[in-house]
Amino acid sequence: MLPITLADATGLYTVEEIAETLRKRTEWRLWAESRQRRPKDRKIPIYPDLCEAIRAYQSAESLLARTK
Repeated sequence: MLPITLADATGLYTVEEIAETLRKRTEWRLWAESRQRRPKDRKIPIYPDLCEAIRAYQSAESLLARTK
């Protein structure tokens, strides 16, 4: 296998652009507010690799289990 030397972040920028456009739309804002979603709740977490994503998930699950 060859190492990946270049990562295409175009999709990442597109998702951010779409999220920003939706935030500006009144219908989207009203929908989100009606479901008690704050702007920081709508952020898409991005992790540098799969291991970091798994660690974050496990940490959140562990924290949730302790609060039950």
